[in-house]
Amino acid sequence: MKKIPSLVFFVLLGSSLLSAEKRPNVIIINLDDLGAGWLTPYTKKLKISDLDADITKLFIATGNKNFDLGKCLKLVESGTPYIDSLASQGVVFNRCYASSNLCAPSRMGLMTGKYQQRWGVCDLASAISKGFKNDKVSLLAKNFKDAGYSCAAIGKWHVSRHNEEDFQAAVRRQKQSLKSPTQFFTVRGKKIPKDDVLEGDRRSAWASCADGEWPTDLGFDYYFGYNLHDSRYYCAADLWENKSRVPQRPEGEFLTELLAEKAMSYMEKSLKSKNPFLLYFAPMTMHGRLDPTPEKYAVESSMPRVAIHVEHMRSIDAAVREFFDLLKKYGEDKNTIFVLCADNGSPYIVPPSNAPYRGGKGQGWIGGSRVPLIICAPNAKPGYSEALVSLLDVFPTAMDFAKIDIPEGLDGESLKPVILGEKTVSKRKNFFTDGLHAITWYPNADWGLVKMKTQDGNRCPMFAFNISADNKVYLAISSTKQGAYKHAPDAIPPIKHFYDLNSDPKQLSPIPESEVGKNMRNQLYEWLKSLPSPHDTMLTKNKTHAYKELLDITSYR
Repeated sequence: MKKIPSLVFFVLLGSSLLSAEKRPNVIIINLDDLGAGWLTPYTKKLKISDLDADITKLFIATGNKNFDLGKCLKLVESGTPYIDSLASQGVVFNRCYASSNLCAPSRMGLMTGKYQQRWGVCDLASAISKGFKNDKVSLLAKNFKDAGYSCAAIGKWHVSRHNEEDFQAAVRRQKQSLKSPTQFFTVRGKKIPKDDVLEGDRRSAWASCADGEWPTDLGFDYYFGYNLHDSRYYCAADLWENKSRVPQRPEGEFLTELLAEKAMSYMEKSLKSKNPFLLYFAPMTMHGRLDPTPEKYAVESSMPRVAIHVEHMRSIDAAVREFFDLLKKYGEDKNTIFVLCADNGSPYIVPPSNAPYRGGKGQGWIGGSRVPLIICAPNAKPGYSEALVSLLDVFPTAMDFAKIDIPEGLDGESLKPVILGEKTVSKRKNFFTDGLHAITWYPNADWGLVKMKTQDGNRCPMFAFNISADNKVYLAISSTKQGAYKHAPDAIPPIKHFYDLNSDPKQLSPIPESEVGKNMRNQLYEWLKSLPSPHDTMLTKNKTHAYKELLDITSYR
């Protein structure tokens, strides 16, 4: 009789230990072209003085006469209330940087935990020409799969090469056929063009993946999305499910909701099987032409360009709410690591854009690479963090919480100690990046809205910067060649400036270099020198020249 209580005790103890060792689910949401200011946890910390005065003037000058800064911030703050409630339970990182100011290279860094520059990727051309398997670079998702996780990638992929043979065949079919007149359909009173069958065929082939480079070849069990810079918010004809084409979607279907439905279906399947899952969810929001959202997300405002951004953010907020309603249904909401980030700064001059920082997508100013990062995890100590962190840290952090061994040699690190409140700073002392300093994606407020006949990605300068844990930044920009831009007919000499972002987030007043600045310049030189020289997939002489010039202007010899 005395043995029975002991038996019960050990059964209960064993059950408790199994419960304690239960692995968390992981949801990583990577938004597209999103300045942190569009998310409520960041918006509510902004002041009117934080907004870029030059960009605001430019915005008003382009016909937005009813614009009011105060009303704008209040409207934007209302866009993501559920995400705000989640953020209040987790950590909001104020100083997170992407490893690139453009989408494909940034996503490569996030998925590998390594500077993608290490294998010659610094822009879209080099990212798309190399892909992952081309350089035998491993995605960290595979570590989750090897640990027994079910893994899904849903939405924008854009990090693999496409099937060139399939794409060229589709191009030939399009050229050999008569061009069809453009068809339109209407959403909330606005006419939206619809891809015809042949254009849809071409986009679908362009959004394919090369053999061996599908997400399902690289660590994911399920894939639904597009291997392109963007899709269509309605009537998408470029979607793939695993390795099969998806027929063009119907007119009334909103892409953000379709992707969320696919994610929900995958999550529920995993939850029913009691198998931990990793969901990489990458909706199109807010890339490209912002078509009207369904009526349920509509916002009434005298500032329509601000309102359409808020509407798209409301659709993301609704998707996140649905994800957590499903997790709560299965009792897994407290056993899930939730990460919300974006691939690069905003390309739009619509305030708050990338406030309080200067510049945006595709530029070397801080606004191009500073991105939002919100992480919720069991036992997190809620609050805002000023630690210097990066998107390179996302997967190592999730792996640490999931008790999966983190590979050696990563540039990213686990932020678990910061999230749990055990530390206030990360191990990182400096963060480096380089890339294009262009106006294709984001206008230069000094020049106004620059109109170009061709994209400037092949002739623009390059930048590199080194940012320190105490918020100093050393920035180098190569020269702009004579005649490169209509609004800047003369050559622009190279720039090497040292800034204190604590007092000058808009990078308007360089400070004397000092010994600290010289040391940061030397660090930047050594980092650039450690990369392929020149980046071996730069496709034009200008980029090769620009990279060498960055070495010259940062060299201390």
